[in-house]
Amino acid sequence: DRRMISVVDAPEPCADGSNNQLVDDVCECLPGYAESACDDEPAEGVVECCLVGDEAPPPAIVESEARFVCTDEQPDGGCETRADCEALEGEDGPLWCIEGRCQRVCEGEECMLRRLPGPTCFDEFVRYEIALRNGFWVEGPATYRSEAVRVDPDSGECLPNDDPERSQLLSSRIPLPASDDPSDLDWLAIPECGAGNVVLPSDPNPCRITGERLSGRLFHLFSYEGEQVSALRFSNPLFSIVLDLSSIEGLVAGFEADPDRPWPAESARFLRSRIPRAYRQSFGLDGGYFPFRDLMTLLGQPVTYPLRIVPAPDTGGDIVTYIVDGSGPGSAATVRGQVVRVTLGADFTVDNVFDGVR
Repeated sequence: DRRMISVVDAPEPCADGSNNQLVDDVCECLPGYAESACDDEPAEGVVECCLVGDEAPPPAIVESEARFVCTDEQPDGGCETRADCEALEGEDGPLWCIEGRCQRVCEGEECMLRRLPGPTCFDEFVRYEIALRNGFWVEGPATYRSEAVRVDPDSGECLPNDDPERSQLLSSRIPLPASDDPSDLDWLAIPECGAGNVVLPSDPNPCRITGERLSGRLFHLFSYEGEQVSALRFSNPLFSIVLDLSSIEGLVAGFEADPDRPWPAESARFLRSRIPRAYRQSFGLDGGYFPFRDLMTLLGQPVTYPLRIVPAPDTGGDIVTYIVDGSGPGSAATVRGQVVRVTLGADFTVDNVFDGVR
């Protein structure tokens, strides 16, 4: 099926009366209006609403979710606003401008993204493009595409890697539920983050942040008009990020048609359907080292938990740095952790026998 898309529109008025709207097939007054504010008695069954106070509130808006298909006719060069689509002739129902294309709500089988051809209709070679859906993929110089999965030796099927010894930091995917509604089981399936400011390999990843901004936690939530903005923490061996699931900057910026009017507080809730197709964010790390990935060993033991990078004194040659590593079994006779010496040049060289600091 086609993905759900969130759109904003004026509320649907009731069949009779004025200043009202249909909410779940029930006729109610618009915000800022009430039946008790009217002087005249309305006809039986009619919801007549009058202004409460002297100043009329801003026009009401309703955010809804639906699946859409492109219309047969499209403006030259695509659309920029909904008005570009409303000018099309021969199209039934309300139209929206979504991602530069005029689209309408679809129903039933027409919501199929694309029908596959039958078994006798395939050409000899058929190209497919597989895109990530309902989630984000974190990609960079060092990625961890395969650690979170394993191959079933009997069937060859790709399955989740449930090895309890696997570090939870070796991940590249952030799954996104449909919403942050407390009744959404997919949202509740994401574990809560702990209260600590250090992410350990055994911590859930990604996780739901629960600490408020004034709690003193490094990973905390923001709020908008008194409503908390849900956020996820994602970590890998290189960095941790906080992903605010609703843009506070976008909420404050207001509507496209009315920038001076901010979004209402209830819009701070998260809806996956608001995220446009192929959405991505890019960022870089300033004042740091270019990440590399390698199976590093020291005296025959793997090192997998880098904690800190300490540069060596500048000698005018290749850059030497020391990586403080926190992995290791630890025992009564040994200290958990060690320091690895790495030479950074056109390539990198790991000193596998360095034992200057243990």
